[in-house]
Amino acid sequence: MAIRYQIDTLSGEGGRLHATGWAVSEEKRPVTWTLSTKGGHPVQSAKYYTVRRPDIGRKFFSDPAWADCGFEIEADMEGASSLLLRLSDGTVTETVRLTPGSLYQRARHLKHMAEYRLANKPYEEWLKKSRPGKAELSAQKTFQGPLISVVVPVYRTPVPFLKAMIASLQAQTYGNWQLCLSNAGARGGDLEYAIQKAAKDSRIVYEETAEELGISDNTNRALALAKGEWIAFMDHDDELEPHALYEVARQISRHPETVLYYTDEDKMSAGGEVYFEPHFKPDYDPELLSTNNYISHLTVVKKAFLDNHDLHCDARFDGSQDYDLLLRMTKYCRPGMVRHIPQVLYHWRSHLGSTAAALDAKQYTFEAGYKALCERYADDPYAKPAMLPETGYYEVKRLEPDALPFITVVARGLESLTQVKVLEEEFAAFGGAKAEVILEMGGRLNRRPRGEWVTFYDVTDPQAMARYEAMAVLLNTPGIGGVTGLITDGESNILAAGIHREGDEAVLSFSGYFEERVGYGNLPRIRHRVYAMLPDLMIVKRSCYEAAGSPAIGRLSPEERMAAGVRMGAAAVEQGLAVVYEPRCVLSMKAFDYPERIALPEGVTAQDPYFPATMKQGKNGNPELTFGR
Repeated sequence: MAIRYQIDTLSGEGGRLHATGWAVSEEKRPVTWTLSTKGGHPVQSAKYYTVRRPDIGRKFFSDPAWADCGFEIEADMEGASSLLLRLSDGTVTETVRLTPGSLYQRARHLKHMAEYRLANKPYEEWLKKSRPGKAELSAQKTFQGPLISVVVPVYRTPVPFLKAMIASLQAQTYGNWQLCLSNAGARGGDLEYAIQKAAKDSRIVYEETAEELGISDNTNRALALAKGEWIAFMDHDDELEPHALYEVARQISRHPETVLYYTDEDKMSAGGEVYFEPHFKPDYDPELLSTNNYISHLTVVKKAFLDNHDLHCDARFDGSQDYDLLLRMTKYCRPGMVRHIPQVLYHWRSHLGSTAAALDAKQYTFEAGYKALCERYADDPYAKPAMLPETGYYEVKRLEPDALPFITVVARGLESLTQVKVLEEEFAAFGGAKAEVILEMGGRLNRRPRGEWVTFYDVTDPQAMARYEAMAVLLNTPGIGGVTGLITDGESNILAAGIHREGDEAVLSFSGYFEERVGYGNLPRIRHRVYAMLPDLMIVKRSCYEAAGSPAIGRLSPEERMAAGVRMGAAAVEQGLAVVYEPRCVLSMKAFDYPERIALPEGVTAQDPYFPATMKQGKNGNPELTFGR
């Protein structure tokens, strides 16, 4: 018996080893990973992270659950040309020499580079075309605005990465910035020299300490150096587009009510040769933010806002301190105070082929995020945060409130009028809501709805009440105008997960998608805001329902029913409300006759704040990028 293994990526930029791969024992024993020098001494700086690799579990054991076989390793080379990786299952041991600078590794790196260039060519071409031209970049240099302090915690940063980060600041077309560096664990040497040399630029200030500070304390030290009216948070090895701070400053001049800005981002290879995995974000979505830190980079916040609310990084949440800070900042934000800049302005430095994207590395960061979410909702007795099975994602379960508003139930499937009273009492039993049941007769409602909320209800469906309760607790949240859920065929195929807008069409989101697949941003599986909903699975405020013409959907064609849902969703957008998609509210429909897309109904002009204009729904319901649209 043996240990099977593979080193997927290996790099040693800046004297820092980074390796990813997998190892499995044919006896299904747990495999341990130990890094040592050629002399056999353990590498004290080594950090080991488990990465889930269900593909490997499936390949060797026909069992994707046998997945904790991937690894990511980081360590200082400390002057050595190679290190030894010892793989052991307690019985069998394999030793692998890791030599980042070898000809073999260089060839492998070039092979990876060629593959990534080919795979990401459409995005890179789009990114290149989307950038301002030389004349526009030159014109931006005359723009006058507030001082923006860029706060960067530094800790054993590979020198080439730090220099590249600083160079991206110095290349900004907007010149009124300050770079604040805090270097924790300073030990002398190339890194400290690079910082001191960079500080000859009067816009760059720094502090150093030999103390091993956590990332929160290190960030706070950098924040204390800031003199700007606005604070931008940046990692020590990432880069900005040359017009990033200009775009932020331009938006600041246009929106005096806004205190928090965020931009789109992507990843780049370690050497900055290839850009990939763009993250085109929705406009501010607090429901999505409660599931994961989708805002991330670049984040820029007004310093007076931080000071007024005594906001800074909290060491209790190291690993997810940025998520915690965003949760606390947005807690104090009203509509209009958070604004999305829909441009890719931030490049997150990654390693080609890294399986860290599997989201199971660095488990402690996700646990810290969960603690931060619990802290955020600690004073809400109706909120119960929980971690989802998908590592790195959360949900805030909403509990039954003491009182819900008056609800109008448009019922179908009633066998006799005596059921009306029974149904009204059943609805009133949840959340103490007053309820009225009205009927569709001859394609019309038998009376005008009087409730604050409206829902369509099939009394023959035994799960209908449970779905109503799941939606009602969400609609009871301020700022929500409607709630929908997941519609499937009962066999793991998604029929609709809300409705989004693509140009002049309304499209069923993720139609034809398999439930097991993650999808763009994991959206089919997590709560978030959507453009509109289907009447079969929804609860909506009466103001949105009436804005759509108070439709009785029983005798409408599928296209007309879908158009009615779109009108209600558009009305919510126009009223400053949102429609929320709840994936755990599931309706199975064997007979589903809706078209995948329809032309926008006449009179509907509201834009879709939550589905990027650079996206479309591709094959099998998978959203795809439509560069250059």
